[in-house]
Amino acid sequence: MTDIIIERDGYDFEAALKQAKTRLEYYQESISLEVARRISNVMQERGVSRSDLARDLNVSPAYITKVLRGDENFSIQTLARIAFVLKMKWECLLIDRDAFLGPYCLMNETKPKMTAIETTTIETSSSISLNNEDYEVMKENHDPIPA
Repeated sequence: MTDIIIERDGYDFEAALKQAKTRLEYYQESISLEVARRISNVMQERGVSRSDLARDLNVSPAYITKVLRGDENFSIQTLARIAFVLKMKWECLLIDRDAFLGPYCLMNETKPKMTAIETTTIETSSSISLNNEDYEVMKENHDPIPA
């Protein structure tokens, strides 16, 4: 059951969000939405329509709509099928709940060249920070980037 926090001046969104983040349902929903966002981005980048993906997966276009809304409870097999059809693969990370990813790079197995995806400052739960200059040095040296 969702608790609504009412302050004297009305609804306290920040407090409600903080409370929501302590619940399993928040994490389940955020993963579903993130997976849907990533699939949608790849489809857009590669010019794959919903009907194309539905045809290649042998499912209905309505199912693809459900997937892209984040309404589908994916099995690992379904995620693998979607990635395979899109000529992609999933890389999974399990990190501390209060941590987030900062700079990362993409290494191509067939071309041993590092490609920067994003540069920013990262802070983890242990307060390690990495600025853009440090990141560039680590990238040049092919050092592992801390998560």
